[in-house]
Amino acid sequence: MFKGVSEVFCFTTVKLGWGYGYLEQTQYLRVFVAQLRKKIEDNPSKPTLLITESGIGYRFGD
Repeated sequence: MFKGVSEVFCFTTVKLGWGYGYLEQTQYLRVFVAQLRKKIEDNPSKPTLLITESGIGYRFGD
């Protein structure tokens, strides 16, 4: 689905989309990703399309 995309969407990227006021509030990003997974993943509790990179952020699966 996301062939050729290898970048990691990191928590600090939040400031680009939501502004500096949300930089320290990464729970918003986690909630957003959880909701997105419910829509795109076959099994959201074991994601294959949107992978968590612990302590860094998220990346697209192969």
